[in-house]
Amino acid sequence: MVLPPVPLSLPPPKIAKDAAKASKRIHQENFQPIVPQTLTQLLGFPNMEVTHFYIEEQEGSQYLHLVCDHQQDVALCPRCQQAATSGYDHKTRSVRHLDVFGMRTIIHFEKRRFDCEVCGTPFSELLSWIEPKRRQTRAYEQQIYERVKKRPANKWP
Repeated sequence: MVLPPVPLSLPPPKIAKDAAKASKRIHQENFQPIVPQTLTQLLGFPNMEVTHFYIEEQEGSQYLHLVCDHQQDVALCPRCQQAATSGYDHKTRSVRHLDVFGMRTIIHFEKRRFDCEVCGTPFSELLSWIEPKRRQTRAYEQQIYERVKKRPANKWP
């Protein structure tokens, strides 16, 4: 015996009650024009700037690739806290970041190595937005942590 499908009644999507009034609440002078630095400003990574982007579709998902360059040619030595300018190596890294407009976001940047002129220590540049040797940004890790924290215990496999 085959039962007929039961239609599901879904609640209407929730829309912010004041979304329509937002244009009246926000003063026109608060809006900023889109300029070349807009992506850099929205990304919010200190001392990095977005230079290129690419949108890719792969297996039904969209990926936003953001290529970033360092804004300065110096790095702080983690041992003696002095500025180092003699970089001797770099390689391209790609790390996962927060989704942007529903697209999975990948950040591409140069991981740089320096020799400290003061203490002589070779070091990899430390970046505030990513832990060393990680494949995702701190913001993405925090988002995953918050999602797991909210998940009921009975939903774990």
